[in-house]
Amino acid sequence: MPGLLRRGEQPWQGLAGFIAVVVAGCVAIAAAITWLSGPWAAGVGAAVTAVYGLTAELFRPRRRSREETDLLRDVRGRIPRARQVTRPEAAGVRAAEGATAPPYVPRDAEQEVVFQLQRTGFVLLVGESAAGKSRLGYEVARSRFGQYRFVAPRTRAAVPQAVACARSCRRVVVWLDDLENYLGRDGITTTMLRSLSDSGPGHRVALGTMRVEEYRRFEAREESRLTGSDRDAWRTQREVLQEAHVIRLPRRWSEHECRRAAAHADDARIAAALHTCDRFGIAETIAAGPELMAVWQNAWAPGTNPRAAALVTAAVDCRRAGLHTAETVLETDHRHLRYARTLLEQLS
Repeated sequence: MPGLLRRGEQPWQGLAGFIAVVVAGCVAIAAAITWLSGPWAAGVGAAVTAVYGLTAELFRPRRRSREETDLLRDVRGRIPRARQVTRPEAAGVRAAEGATAPPYVPRDAEQEVVFQLQRTGFVLLVGESAAGKSRLGYEVARSRFGQYRFVAPRTRAAVPQAVACARSCRRVVVWLDDLENYLGRDGITTTMLRSLSDSGPGHRVALGTMRVEEYRRFEAREESRLTGSDRDAWRTQREVLQEAHVIRLPRRWSEHECRRAAAHADDARIAAALHTCDRFGIAETIAAGPELMAVWQNAWAPGTNPRAAALVTAAVDCRRAGLHTAETVLETDHRHLRYARTLLEQLS
């Protein structure tokens, strides 16, 4: 149904208009043939056909480009407001066990995130995997910027369309979960980020997340390991990170956060996480991080599944090295391309 939208119309409006024009054209041609004859019938039929063709093309529902469909949209094909994104998984939050997401527990960093979003144009949440970065950003967007449009590109190729869409809105949050996926060729640039604040009246902000191991790849000491075009690309990507106000989110929850989580202990998932909060973060436990780690460690034992454990280990090593796709893993060695894809699929 989103593909039937046309310049902000409701889906049914574009389709209904197209059907109405087709029916009217058929009726007019049939009437000309029935009631007229000879040259008059031919002339009227030709005129009606020409007008019908032009009008039908105008009302024909258009298909959206791939970049447009790679933006998060509601059931009507529109860019949703932040409060309308009711499922955190739609924003990239890791799914937990159960039919619904666990209750949100406010984090200590929440007030700083809100303050910096109101003060600056770009906030980046940095932390370890399963620290709760995506959930925090999603909840801040919904609760504090609920009336803002929530522009979330699903692929790097959709970033230019996302920025263009954001510039056309007066109030918007550009959501860049796992920012490293949007860096690089055809990805987000400093020029794009600055254009958000230069697009006239309104309030446009960018909110992103990034794993700490990815963020470390852009420390100054890493530059000396690169040469040529790799160094130039690294510098361009680092400039994007330097535009952000970075807020670090610890994996282990503070005493105050654990107290707030205890208020939701009627949820079995949070209750179980509270029992291990001295060793693991609440979000980490809810996302089954410790359980998955135990499964991987146990798989090395003889007679279990050491091959699967080896695949996961290799895929994790590729990911930690900053390789996100099979093509970047072995782009000069096509003989192993299929094997590399398998490794990364195991990780995802």
